Order: sequence, then C-alpha cells, then structure tokens
Amino acid sequence: MKKTGIIVGIILGIILITFVSFYFMVKSFLTEERITKFSERKIEEATGLNAQIERVSPSISLTGVNIVVYDLKLYREKREMIL
Repeated sequence: MKKTGIIVGIILGIILITFVSFYFMVKSFLTEERITKFSERKIEEATGLNAQIERVSPSISLTGVNIVVYDLKLYREKREMIL
C-alpha cells in the first residue's frame, strides 16, 4: 500500500509539473502583439477588407485557450470604416 501511494504521488507530481510548464510555455508564446497580428491577417484573408484590432485578451485554463477580441474595425480603404 505504501509503495502504491508513492507511485501515485510521483505520477500526480509529474502531471502537475507538466501542466504548469505547459501553461507558462503557452502564456509566453501567446503575447497580445502576436495574437493581434495573426488575427488581423486571418480576418483580412477571410473578408478581403483591412482589419484593425485595438485589444485582445488571452486566457488559458485546463479546458483550453480562449481569446477575446475587443474593438474590431474593418475598413474598405485605409480611411473608410464600414463596421
């Protein structure tokens, strides 16, 4: 019984360390600037319009990564806003 508890404790410790390291790796990779550039490029490809994003808010949890985009503006030309 004692050996089983030690083995389970080691496995849970490894899983916890893996989750924590994964969290910090993703958090350092998903900077606001990188998300903004990527999102603007994909929106421009999809719509054919110029896009401008004011602010993004990434959040990371055990269930996934969420990205909220605030103040999305679409332009036909550089000055003419349509949305």
